[in-house]
Amino acid sequence: GAAFTNLSGTIFPCMNGYGGTQVVNFGQRAFNTNAPSGYKCWNTANLPNPPIADGSDYFDAKTYTGNGSTQSITGFQFSPDWVWYKDRGSTAGHALFDSVRGAQKRLRTMTGAAEATDSTYLTSFDSDGFTVGSHVTGNNSGSNYIAWCWDAGSSTASNTNGSITSNVRASQTSGFSIVSYTGNNTAGATIGHGLSAAPEVVFYKNRSRSENWGVYSKAVGASKSMYLNLTQIALTANASPANMYNSTDPSNTVLTVGDAVHVNANNEYIIAYCFAPVAGFSSMGVYTGNGNANGPFIDTGFKVAFLITKRTDSTTSGDWNIVDTTRGTYNPVGPYLYVNQSNAEGDVTIYDLLSNGFKIRESGAGTNANGSTYFYLAFAENPFKTARARYIMAFKILITVLALAPNLLIGYLFLNKDTIIENQKKALLGALSGQISGQLSQQTDAIKDNMGSMFTETIKPEIKAGDQNTLKAIPKNTGPALPF
Repeated sequence: GAAFTNLSGTIFPCMNGYGGTQVVNFGQRAFNTNAPSGYKCWNTANLPNPPIADGSDYFDAKTYTGNGSTQSITGFQFSPDWVWYKDRGSTAGHALFDSVRGAQKRLRTMTGAAEATDSTYLTSFDSDGFTVGSHVTGNNSGSNYIAWCWDAGSSTASNTNGSITSNVRASQTSGFSIVSYTGNNTAGATIGHGLSAAPEVVFYKNRSRSENWGVYSKAVGASKSMYLNLTQIALTANASPANMYNSTDPSNTVLTVGDAVHVNANNEYIIAYCFAPVAGFSSMGVYTGNGNANGPFIDTGFKVAFLITKRTDSTTSGDWNIVDTTRGTYNPVGPYLYVNQSNAEGDVTIYDLLSNGFKIRESGAGTNANGSTYFYLAFAENPFKTARARYIMAFKILITVLALAPNLLIGYLFLNKDTIIENQKKALLGALSGQISGQLSQQTDAIKDNMGSMFTETIKPEIKAGDQNTLKAIPKNTGPALPF
């Protein structure tokens, strides 16, 4: 009979043994006998199919170099509706544009300044990217930029679900909408957001005046507010400084606001960026620090491509950190920017961005003070079902070998198969840190089986003596993690 029934939540395999070697087969290779009827192999291939198979269909990031004139930034799988870019090497600030307000209309996250309009800012939203003019914020000659872009559907429409009519552009598939409305200074006013699920994070900005950004988070609570341009703690929003969200979480159809000028000044224009979680694509919430360089692991259910974190309980190291895998191509991820500052990019390594979440790799107060609470917002490269370990040295070694001669690659694999197996073990350990580390030995066994079947006593690549010396001269610590 069953030892346990009606289990819920996350379940991890566990085994115990004394001496010897234990091997568990979760379906990574054929079973000796058939699995019982109604059961599946315990592996990622049998996870539910995610609603979004490729995160870059709805979110993506690109780097580019300014030319001081005009240029189009292309290569996206969608027409961006929200574009956020920053000069990585200077104090030129963040710049945000969206298709609901229209091109040439800029907002900034490191200040509460009102919306600015200039024909040399972002000049158009294109079918596979966007075009920038000559302004130094987004196209200074020789400067290096990062641009984060989101898709928000195919059209903007009037929404009358709330007491205030809004103009909304929404992607229900990816859980993101852009909402524009005119405030009425009435506490409890509601605004339609266009999504099929309640947003759990909303960025609000009064476009008409200089006023702090308001950030609502369900995990932080509707009675509190954070401010995107400040290091402030999550302040009680219905006492001081103002009535922001009327102590009311968004519903499946509307946002609720108080009478604060940040979100509902009379006859002033407000923009709201709304995020509802989508399994395998977006995750938002809070985590608690442990004050240890071996920090907490946060399970998002996908391979993280973009991450914002913010300390909520102290102004000490209360900056909004932002990292991504476009700039940080290997773990631990180092290049970071502060959302609330115009500073150039920093290079301190803080996070591991993993195939199923992220892990804090430092003990600093900005991300991991013991017992402190941190807000996070993350978007996916791929859902966990199709995510793979990040390759650190693979391209370097392949380029090295192929530069010698393409037919030497198989020879390199043969001579360095033991090193390759060990490097694969290390890569898997980093990718699965804090989670199913028990898969490590099984994956390594599978690699050994594959390598063994490639190179038996009767099947060996023929390598000339001169080629052997060439291959042996390649440093063994550059062996790639291979996807067997």
